[in-house]
Amino acid sequence: MKTRAWNGTRSAACAGLMIVGMSAVVACGDDEGAATTSGSGGQAGATTATGAGGEDASSSTGAGGGASETTALPFGSGTRLRAVVHDFGGGALLRVGVHDAELEARCTFSVAADGQLRCLPEGSTVYFADGSCTEPVLVEQPCFPSEYGIFAAPSDDACIPWMTTTYRKTSARSGVSELFESLDGQCVSLGVPTGDVFDAEEVAPETFVAVEETTEVLTADLGRHILLADDGAYVASGARDEARDAACNALWFGGSRACIPTNVAYETPGRSFADASCEVPAAATYGCASAPSAVLRLEPAECETQATLLEIGEKLERGYDTNSGSCAESTEANYFRVGPALSTDDYPQLDVVELGSGRVRLEGVGAAGIWVDPLAQPFDSELGPCSATIAFGSLRCVPGDTVVQTPNLFSDEACTAPLLLWSDDGCSTLPAFVAEYASDDGCGAGLGAVYRVGGAYEGLVYADFDGGCEPTADPGEPLYLYGEAMAAEDFAPVTERVE
Repeated sequence: MKTRAWNGTRSAACAGLMIVGMSAVVACGDDEGAATTSGSGGQAGATTATGAGGEDASSSTGAGGGASETTALPFGSGTRLRAVVHDFGGGALLRVGVHDAELEARCTFSVAADGQLRCLPEGSTVYFADGSCTEPVLVEQPCFPSEYGIFAAPSDDACIPWMTTTYRKTSARSGVSELFESLDGQCVSLGVPTGDVFDAEEVAPETFVAVEETTEVLTADLGRHILLADDGAYVASGARDEARDAACNALWFGGSRACIPTNVAYETPGRSFADASCEVPAAATYGCASAPSAVLRLEPAECETQATLLEIGEKLERGYDTNSGSCAESTEANYFRVGPALSTDDYPQLDVVELGSGRVRLEGVGAAGIWVDPLAQPFDSELGPCSATIAFGSLRCVPGDTVVQTPNLFSDEACTAPLLLWSDDGCSTLPAFVAEYASDDGCGAGLGAVYRVGGAYEGLVYADFDGGCEPTADPGEPLYLYGEAMAAEDFAPVTERVE
């Protein structure tokens, strides 16, 4: 592994917030969650992000929870929980899941019915065979077979909205003519089952591996959070500001990545106010949020969202909004006054950590050469940012600037030369590739053909109407020809395996 300063010159099609001086540009939309993403993918609109790691690295400068000596990587397998990875070659491994070797099943970290975070098997929804929702059953899902089912119920703890009860498939059950589902305390009919029905029995939470959160110090001012399983498996779950003793997220700030606290109040112009006339802006926190340490102002612009970090002011006894059409007192949030702008130089800076020596490398966020979370962006040295996708019958790293369509417009009277209709909204750019789905096997067969996007087309347009090719009206949007047909070998191969 190696580390370098993030210079903002190479990224996925959309990688987060680009902040110059004190103002920021949100490159991927204006929702509050996207504004505070960490890593080069996943939440902030990057083409892909599920994990990274895979070559030997030195241990971190400190540890707070007894994690493995190889915790410089963003994940590691235990005696029972094994990492599922995408192998891009050259040592570039991307974590995409967890496999419970004892249960022979994929599992995900969720709060179990006993309130403990555990790795619970992935499965289908639990239904019921009776109108009182007391007889749990599972329905066979051909595309996603599993021996387990999950039933999520609301928690009494506002900070843990759902707790999951796990069920296991037992014997086949015949004669079920109507299924029911428990929704918001009501037993609701879903009609006739669409697959084979099986009785299900509840599985004790202790059956599944427990997971705890710990922390690990990386540098004087930066650390990371670690989800550490009882069997020794671990995954890094985000950055940590050691000086402020708080979790932080990576945002783009003037050519580097400042790690901004996650416990911020949001100020969106025109949404929250500090006065009964709705003239003085206020910042707000919602739900189970901890006391904020700063304000993140989000201001929608033409193609992006401007963001600014500001001081948090006093907490207000009441706040106001205009959701009802007029200025009225609001009880939906906690409201705060907004102070002056803050300098991002006072926050720890993150680096980009690269991994891999082959055609595809991984770029993630870290410090001192160590990943702070499992998010990473695969980068193809020949085709740019890419993501693992089923194409031509196998897993390939397909470029992020690929649009997938089922062609219905053509340039020829036999409807054999498809066209790409691309609406130019003034913000997005024309993709480099256009793809078509393979013949559907009912479970999603991936991409069957990929082409480079060719030149603009301005001739007659034809459409396939129920098997007949006929001239059709100009759609009024730019049209492009299909260019060179790509082969499977043009895209880097990816292998999925259990570590």
